[in-house]
Amino acid sequence: MQREIADRTRFFGYWDDVLELLVTFDVYVNMAREEGFEIAVVEAMQTGLPVVLANAGALPELIEDGISGLLVPAGDAEALANAVQILLRDKEFSSRLGEASKQKSTSQFSIGCYVKHMEDLYLDVFRRNHGRK
Repeated sequence: MQREIADRTRFFGYWDDVLELLVTFDVYVNMAREEGFEIAVVEAMQTGLPVVLANAGALPELIEDGISGLLVPAGDAEALANAVQILLRDKEFSSRLGEASKQKSTSQFSIGCYVKHMEDLYLDVFRRNHGRK
């Protein structure tokens, strides 16, 4: 099992055009033990990649486990290897997760959504400070 994953894994280091690189991936993995909102995960989701994330920090808030990505315990190498193998072997499941992650990133994390949320926040603060509802 370990050799199969090692044969399919590459570490690229620094890369200028992340989206160009992401479209070459089969799976995106982030196993950070402590993480806030992670833009790199959202970028991967926007390309339609299935994502495997550590169940730690804010990462679980980005996906629904088994629907728009997979969560594995932080630091559990065996669970990570199993999740990646499932996605590499079951292309239909992998594709469904990737499509769901793309839809979730578009509907919840796009720049348009961010602008709308910020506009709503500013309007709410303005109304509260000026006695309007």
